[in-house]
Amino acid sequence: MSRPCSTTTAPAPAAYPLGAPTDPAGAARGNLLTPAQAGEILKVKTSLLERWRSTGGGPRYIKLSAKVVRYSQIDIDAFVIGRVMSNTAQ
Repeated sequence: MSRPCSTTTAPAPAAYPLGAPTDPAGAARGNLLTPAQAGEILKVKTSLLERWRSTGGGPRYIKLSAKVVRYSQIDIDAFVIGRVMSNTAQ
């Protein structure tokens, strides 16, 4: 006697947690932002984004070439979520 085939499906993958790699599918869909667009979303100047890239204090970024930098929307969102505070002692 053979066993019947199971028709269960695997659970859907969870959203990328903080610290997870940039969403490669998002990059393939064209969801890459220029520094100006990322700055507009974060309400900061592109010069601050440049400083963060050199000091490591800002959102993760993608370096496509020596002069082309892009940001993933998911990395911008993770950066903002990582800075949510509940009191001034944090």
